[in-house]
Amino acid sequence: MDSRKKAMARQGGWFNYPARIFQDFLWVLGLSQIKLNFDDPGGRKKILVFMSDTGGGHKASANAIVGALEELYPNRFYCEIVDLWTDYGRFPFTLLVPHYQWAAKNTWGWWPVFYSGEHWLGRWVLATLQYWTCGDRIRALLQAFDPDMIVSVHPLCQNSAIRILKQLGGGKRQVPYMTVVTDLATGTAIWFNKEVDTFVVPGDEFEALALQHGLRPEQIRKLGLPVRKGFWDATERRKNNKQMRAQLGIENRPTVLVMGGGDGVGGLQKIAVSVGEKLGTLGADVQMAVVCGKNEQVRDFLRAHAWPHNVNVVVNGFVQNMDEWMIAADCLVSKAGPGSIAEASIAGLPTLVSGFLPGQERGNVQYVVDKGFGEYVPEPERIAKTIVEWMQNPAKMAAMSKLAAEAGAMHAQATKTIAREIAAFLD
Repeated sequence: MDSRKKAMARQGGWFNYPARIFQDFLWVLGLSQIKLNFDDPGGRKKILVFMSDTGGGHKASANAIVGALEELYPNRFYCEIVDLWTDYGRFPFTLLVPHYQWAAKNTWGWWPVFYSGEHWLGRWVLATLQYWTCGDRIRALLQAFDPDMIVSVHPLCQNSAIRILKQLGGGKRQVPYMTVVTDLATGTAIWFNKEVDTFVVPGDEFEALALQHGLRPEQIRKLGLPVRKGFWDATERRKNNKQMRAQLGIENRPTVLVMGGGDGVGGLQKIAVSVGEKLGTLGADVQMAVVCGKNEQVRDFLRAHAWPHNVNVVVNGFVQNMDEWMIAADCLVSKAGPGSIAEASIAGLPTLVSGFLPGQERGNVQYVVDKGFGEYVPEPERIAKTIVEWMQNPAKMAAMSKLAAEAGAMHAQATKTIAREIAAFLD
């Protein structure tokens, strides 16, 4: 039973089904009630953090930045994370998250969405549609929360908010606006709003793109990609991955970690089966850990699958302790999500990239290859063959691990550095 049906059961079962349809209809159109009452900040500076839950990375980055602010500056800031289009949008923007989840599994449906934003006309149409369909709701949010600063970790959360802030300021924006890029090496051109105060980029690749799109050097801060707290010291913690395996309750064997992002996509089932079966050809005892994210169907299939006798297979759904699983592993198979790649580099994990979203994640593949800590192999059988070759070559694995840690050094510090930048704005 899915969560929506469970909710109906709690509210009186199927008798409430017509009412639920009506509520969903109002939500899609953006006619449902929006949150305009916020806690008293108690004298603290108020920070509004905009995101959209299109993939796990944006939400994780938002939570990580807020967590760093709370750790470095306790009781100094009142932060509110807002999923802008889900909570304050109207149709069609209320469908942004479910469309992403569908497109991540059907990448042909992502291609036209991404490339429509690469042309100025597509960006203009998008910004205009956002403003005229959702502008009144965003305005109400800004007036109710009255932020001292806004931080955006999603490319679609700049244009309308900045336009409305200028109107509220009598033609000049009074509220500082920081964009934190949560893509890694390439991303949509919609990111590059030239009116932001600070544009935080994860590295050289995005810095060059920002300059090409007209941002001024003094706007750009190259600070790395913000990651969850568990990764801030992951490089050091991985030096004793045997201890982490014991902590997780898994066997102390050479371990391959296979994952498909928060939504468990990217042909995860076929890849895991191919890797597990190929590992069975090794003479030694090995281990494969699979993180299926929210994909319960794949999780259940893999748990029921019969694996080779020398391969211990641990299958998880969505996990909150991804840092621990990466620390416990010897290498990683993953789609080219920016957060996953950055976190793997911090943990010093040799990384085999199995797939990517067209346009948006293409550069992440080259990032891994150019930095020397992995390869791109899209076919499940070749993925399995490559992983076995890696496992049979400890010297190569050690060299890739070192290069990964070097690439991840800036990302490990990024979250705290960004928090300090935000605090400096509000001094």
